[in-house]
Amino acid sequence: MPSDFDPNLEAFIHERLRQLPPRSAPPTLASRVRAAIQARQARPWWTQAWWQWPLAAKTALVLLALTGLGVVSGGNLLLGEGGGTFWQYLSGRTAALARFWPTIAAPANTVTGLWTQFVEPFLVPALLISLLLYLVSMGCGTALVRLAWKRAPLP
Repeated sequence: MPSDFDPNLEAFIHERLRQLPPRSAPPTLASRVRAAIQARQARPWWTQAWWQWPLAAKTALVLLALTGLGVVSGGNLLLGEGGGTFWQYLSGRTAALARFWPTIAAPANTVTGLWTQFVEPFLVPALLISLLLYLVSMGCGTALVRLAWKRAPLP
């Protein structure tokens, strides 16, 4: 595939960079870097990367995620296939939840019905249209970059 770029560009840039005088680091650079590292290490654990969290916090997060997965899957992960749903299990065990179950179930059924009627039929076409628009944007961007490189000659 032929390239639109100048083959001598690398040599040109290399020669220009060689002609530049060497630069020295500012005298305060090392102290500023050390201060930035110490400030990063002094942050609270929950704002750091997950791998730097304490073991207890990691374990609690994993247990919380597994519990959420059990709730979302209808409790089948926790109760087995024949055990009913997680909400049925909780409503059978706690009288307070059984008393409020109709209040919780009505909005949940409404949201489920709206999702089924209005979102699901358009979800796949919307994703396909989004993918198509993404590809068109990438193509236009690539064409504009190539056009810009063609019109900007080297000095």
